Amino acid sequence: MSKSSLVFPDAPGTHEGLDNDCSGVLDEDEIYICLGDFDNSGFIGVADMMIFIGEYSCMESCQTDVTFDDLVNIEDLLYLLGVYGNLCSE
Repeated sequence: MSKSSLVFPDAPGTHEGLDNDCSGVLDEDEIYICLGDFDNSGFIGVADMMIFIGEYSCMESCQTDVTFDDLVNIEDLLYLLGVYGNLCSE
């Protein structure tokens, strides 16, 4: 089996640091990110909530869209509340 037959160019990234499309390179949508850590402090806390509140109801190019549906709404808030207080780790 050739290496090219093991590459899946349409495989979506999961932001978990995994090479989902098996290309041998981490693409932008495969690089690890800590969803909810909007200020990149390594901790999901009050500052992240304030950033989220500032973007609530955003509908395009939203930094705080953790559900990747191009909207910042109650679904994103519920996710953020679920991870609030967590430390980010790889």
